[in-house]
Amino acid sequence: MSLRTAESEVRAPRPSGAWSGFRDRLVTAGRGTEAVRIRELLGSGPSRRLLDVGGRTGAFTTRFAPPEAGVTVLEPEGDIVRAAERRHPEIRFVTGHGEKLPFPDATFDRVTAIRSTHHMEAPEQFFREALRVLTPGGRLVVEELAPSSGLAKLFSRLMRRRHHHRPMDFRGPPDWVRGVTDAAFELVTSDDGARWFFVTGRKPAPTAPA
Repeated sequence: MSLRTAESEVRAPRPSGAWSGFRDRLVTAGRGTEAVRIRELLGSGPSRRLLDVGGRTGAFTTRFAPPEAGVTVLEPEGDIVRAAERRHPEIRFVTGHGEKLPFPDATFDRVTAIRSTHHMEAPEQFFREALRVLTPGGRLVVEELAPSSGLAKLFSRLMRRRHHHRPMDFRGPPDWVRGVTDAAFELVTSDDGARWFFVTGRKPAPTAPA
């Protein structure tokens, strides 16, 4: 989809449900390779409880979540949550923000944030919250668009035009690696690409008493 075509879609009046459907098509089209890579990064072993932060309607979540996993999607926009519950009854949807996850400690085995941290006002706080709600040994997988990519520039322009959005916080892999490491994750790695990149980390297991 070209920038001009996308901008014309945004300028045209449309109900929120139609905009949500258009945006889902925009952000899921041609992303099979990403879904496969996310499944690889989630890893084998216990993954019965997965939290996808900023997963919108769950349209892309369903493409990478392990089939046996109980999936929860956290989304800040209540109207999107209500529409998503009708589309994907197999997913639990919760309204909330990544910087203050509305879940008890050690609730999930995996936490993902797929192209959503750039929307957050305090992503470093989200990393700390992700650590809190993960079980020991649980994994965090973050995917973001490369700041210099055309897609990052496209989304920034679209959101400003439609929502008068504040500037999106697109950062490169070193910044997210630092943030995840500072949140006390271990085995933090980055998987860089020209258009997007991944950062992963694992919650340490409790230290056995001496």
